[in-house]
Amino acid sequence: MITSIRMTKLLSKNPIKKAVTNDGSIIARGSGFTTYALELENDGLKYLVGFVQPNGNAKEFIEPGATIRRSNDQPSIGSVDCDPRKKIHYKFDVHLMNTL
Repeated sequence: MITSIRMTKLLSKNPIKKAVTNDGSIIARGSGFTTYALELENDGLKYLVGFVQPNGNAKEFIEPGATIRRSNDQPSIGSVDCDPRKKIHYKFDVHLMNTL
């Protein structure tokens, strides 16, 4: 059984003040790139949404995506590559998610 989930509806239940204090939420600036990540939580799962951006180029997004996991020390349940110009729609395997 495959269920379609709209990520925007699923992830919007976290107050921003809580989300920015989560361990996975970061803004890390390097010599040529800046990494942005926001960790959201819902029903015992963690959703890490992020992207890398070249310094000085606010219109370019490298590797935008989302990763789902139960905790930081477990492998991811799934990941989604995103196109920032489109809405995100992805089909998750409900049976796989229930067994993890």
